[in-house]
Amino acid sequence: MFGKRTQDINGVANEKWHELVETLGSTEAVRRASGAWDVLAGRPTPTRAWPVLRAAALGVAAGWVASEFYRRRQPQIDQTIEQTMDKVGNELRGAKHQLDERIAKAKATPGSPMDKAKAAVGRTNASNGMTESGYLG
Repeated sequence: MFGKRTQDINGVANEKWHELVETLGSTEAVRRASGAWDVLAGRPTPTRAWPVLRAAALGVAAGWVASEFYRRRQPQIDQTIEQTMDKVGNELRGAKHQLDERIAKAKATPGSPMDKAKAAVGRTNASNGMTESGYLG
């Protein structure tokens, strides 16, 4: 009694499912719909190793291209790195020299710590428009 009815229901469900799959159009949608139907029916889904193999082959190819690019351009890359390191080194030496000059200028300036700080920064009352009293004048 229940066996015949279950087969009829399964047959109708399969028929409707296949109609849906045919209307989807794209092969990716059909593949996903078939996989979903397999899961709903309790069947194991087929494993596809091709996407993994394609990704691995693409990774190997990209690595080979990158290594060939580096191998052929290595002198240029090394020269660029060396020039950049020289430039950064020169800028650091210049910044240190400027800082040393400011410290020496501050030490050589007589007066209060505020006068020494102003000398180190390079600001004086005359240069910023202030009078000795602190007001613009």
